[in-house]
Amino acid sequence: MKPGTPEPIQVDLPPAVPHEGERNDDSNLKLNNTLQPGGQCNNQTKKRQHDEEPQLESESSQRKLCKRAAVDYKRLNDPFSEDEEENETYQSYTEVILEGMLGPDDPESLKEAKRANDWPQWEDTIRTELNQLEQFGTWELVECPSDAIPIPNKWVLRKKYNKQGELTKYKARLVIKGCAQRPGFDYTDTFSPVVRLETIRAILAIIPIKRLKMCQIDVKGAYLNGILKENVYMRQPEGFGDGTNRVCWLQKTLYGLKQSGREWNKELDRRLKVKGFNNLQLDPCAYIRRNGDNLEIITVWVDDLMLFATSDSVMEHLAEDLESTFDVTDLGEPSKIVSIEITHRRNSITISQPQYVDSILRKYGMQDANPVSTPLDPNVKLKPNTNEQEGNNNNEYASLIGSLQYLTVATRPDIAYAVKPRFLHIKSEFRTLQRCKASVKVS
Repeated sequence: MKPGTPEPIQVDLPPAVPHEGERNDDSNLKLNNTLQPGGQCNNQTKKRQHDEEPQLESESSQRKLCKRAAVDYKRLNDPFSEDEEENETYQSYTEVILEGMLGPDDPESLKEAKRANDWPQWEDTIRTELNQLEQFGTWELVECPSDAIPIPNKWVLRKKYNKQGELTKYKARLVIKGCAQRPGFDYTDTFSPVVRLETIRAILAIIPIKRLKMCQIDVKGAYLNGILKENVYMRQPEGFGDGTNRVCWLQKTLYGLKQSGREWNKELDRRLKVKGFNNLQLDPCAYIRRNGDNLEIITVWVDDLMLFATSDSVMEHLAEDLESTFDVTDLGEPSKIVSIEITHRRNSITISQPQYVDSILRKYGMQDANPVSTPLDPNVKLKPNTNEQEGNNNNEYASLIGSLQYLTVATRPDIAYAVKPRFLHIKSEFRTLQRCKASVKVS
């Protein structure tokens, strides 16, 4: 066995599958190979992984460059020097997350968007974003100081869809490549909270009881409201510079900066408390304000605010209060938040994640799998990882476990027992997916 190869998975299965200790070429399969629901390794997957090895090596070198850029602050050398190619890619953690959320037809770069048939729509969206950045006074164009390291940026382009999967709008964001920020110089603290899913479920549960009204609003350019305390310099927007060597001296926080979420949350917290709101002790992103029998609640998930009030008049007053403070878009009664679909009837509220479940099934090629009635097979005994070895987290098993854990925490506590990382057996998690398919609308 080669160094670094995971140990064979120890399981007790029917005789058709080799038991522990038997010699079999399939017994040492790496966990990051894609397995079909039947437990067989897909030969086409092996070939595709072999063909993608150069690409993976390239991505690894990009991450090394990004890491080098993040720690080169001691010498203050420009990590993006002129002798490097202008189109060199530097991926930050934020970019990786955003790219992982891209739809099947979302362009991955500005160049790709320019080649697309819908480039006019993308260009209009980008110019709208630039106008908004200018209105917020996000930066000033200045000559680059001799000791400054201007940070590059990129455009993140996404198409937004409604609950029925219909295209509703094009969205563009200028994202600074935060991987090049220098700790202690360009940022210090970065933590920023969001509302707990338990809080959202608890509030939704009392809506039919108290006859509460609810509404959802989106704060336009939320991160652009944060006040930046550090001196950070950025290159001019990709593809839309003025042709000079001037750089952007950031006055407000920008998407991609490590401290953007924190500064926005602090500014939002300050403004809400000025208006008489107090956050809950157990959830700093849930705010409440009482005036006699009138009750107003605000939950915060980054720039998405859910509003709850005891009557239509109280809700109208609350919305006007927020509109006088931020530039907001009224989305009406919420139907979806963080992949959770909300169905509100007169005497009940249900939550589910059918699109999220469908996306996981498609990712692992199980959209045509047969549904089952239980999340675990009672005829298969799984052995726990007694050595508590974490193994390699960068594999498909870890990715599947993470997806199922979010599903468990959000809307499906019924599969909680089956979703346990210590059972290193991907076949059992495939069965859990089949159970989710059979009950995709369970809420």
